[in-house]
Amino acid sequence: MPTVPKPPFSIQLHDRGEELVYNRGSLEVFLARTCCDGQRLFFTDCELDSGDSLLRTEARLTLLEDLCQHFDTRRKELVLVLDEEDKDRVAVEAHIDGLIEDGHRLQLEWDSEALRAARMDEMYLDIIASRSALVLEGVEIDSPESYWRWKSTRSRAG
Repeated sequence: MPTVPKPPFSIQLHDRGEELVYNRGSLEVFLARTCCDGQRLFFTDCELDSGDSLLRTEARLTLLEDLCQHFDTRRKELVLVLDEEDKDRVAVEAHIDGLIEDGHRLQLEWDSEALRAARMDEMYLDIIASRSALVLEGVEIDSPESYWRWKSTRSRAG
């Protein structure tokens, strides 16, 4: 029986599977993921483990191809979430389009700091509307007004 060669990279799950650790040679990158509605990876600017610098564009495209191989995206769908302000947005989006044309089942979603903040606002307001207790940073919040007051005080302080 012929042996299948090992790929030149490895991917391991961390934190109950909510984080992937990608290794290729001396390169190590952490990627966040969620399994809500299928595999969803947050393919942002990809800070290196050291946090010092961002991954070069070419390395990100190689990482993307390795992820496609690992997740078998010719047979299974993978959602990639990119930040609207991504420094490599044009190159990464074009590469993803090429992979899709080549038969990979990829979907692209966009995210941003403003979208994440709006989702958090919506979640907190839903909790308040359900009359559940909401305490943020030691402050009890019981109405939309008190939430917006807390948030504006927090943004002025921070």
